[in-house]
Amino acid sequence: MRHMSIINARKIKSKINKNVHLLFVILASGTLFLGTSCGPEDDKSQKERGEHAMERRQLQNELEAKELARKNLEDAFTKLKDDLASEKKKQSELTTQCEALRQQGAPVPMTEHALKQQLQPVQTDCASNLKQRNVLRNPTWQELKDFLRDDLTNEKSYDRANYNCQGFTLELRDHARDLGWRSAFISVSYEGKDIGHAFNAFETSDEGLIYIEPQKDSVRYVELGRPEGEIPVQAVKNEFFACQNPEDLQSENIVKARYAGSLFEYSYFENYEQRMTCWWRGFEAYEKAKLQHNGAVDRFNEAIQAFNDGVQTRAESERLKRESALLNDKLVSLKKWKANIDLFAEDIGRLIKDGSYLMPPTVKSNIEKIERYWN
Repeated sequence: MRHMSIINARKIKSKINKNVHLLFVILASGTLFLGTSCGPEDDKSQKERGEHAMERRQLQNELEAKELARKNLEDAFTKLKDDLASEKKKQSELTTQCEALRQQGAPVPMTEHALKQQLQPVQTDCASNLKQRNVLRNPTWQELKDFLRDDLTNEKSYDRANYNCQGFTLELRDHARDLGWRSAFISVSYEGKDIGHAFNAFETSDEGLIYIEPQKDSVRYVELGRPEGEIPVQAVKNEFFACQNPEDLQSENIVKARYAGSLFEYSYFENYEQRMTCWWRGFEAYEKAKLQHNGAVDRFNEAIQAFNDGVQTRAESERLKRESALLNDKLVSLKKWKANIDLFAEDIGRLIKDGSYLMPPTVKSNIEKIERYWN
């Protein structure tokens, strides 16, 4: 549109110049006619001279008006040229920034031809993403949790060739962008490993930087030179059940504790890891105690059968009653223990819907490099 405006401005300027030239010719002709008139003046001649003078003043006024219009057009033309130069400079800058963004976030490099195909009047499609980036906002931690709860990216199937960690990361990034949120594509590499990993990051407005694993809807804890940590989103909270040793899970009531620092610093993951390890050891101790109890129940049933089949003495009957009471007490204790284990598992996000548990993850290699690409 601005190129057309410049051409129209030039046509108008040319047309005005022609009109101005014509006026000069007419004015010069009139002056020549008036200057060469001779002979005695009469009423008619005086009248004609008055009319010519009036025409000359009218022409002079028209000339001044057209000269002013010409000057205004020249000023407009100069402004259009300046605007065009400015837009060309902006386009060059946006194209450069677009190329940088493409290298950072696109899984498949875009060719120069493909980039030109997406050019809009002044900005490219990628440059429009730059403009969009200026209006993207950072969500709150609660908004991010609600988003992950409703988003279905984590329910997709992993395919190493066609939909791997990069596919999950890019899809969650796009879904967040559809909500007007800013996020980052994160790429990490590990010490001694040829393969890395990709996931997302959000700079929340209230809790700062938060890393998200899109395949599991969990929070990742990333620090150079340390093993990568991961906690289910629902288990990231200030107040939680405490566990210093496995025997704590046998208590009548599990003690709660509160974390004073940031929930997204690496030390919080270390706290969580200690609680998870304590819980798992408590569960293993429970399983061992349950097996012992089941064995005692089997032996008791055998004793009951022998009592019923043999000589039934009062002393044996009293012994069996006492043993039965102890087994019942133990069963009540085991049920309470198991309830505490389930409660703790739910608190740390390790309880599955079918009642089973997620085992603690294996220790990963130390992180060697972290790359962040923001949209």
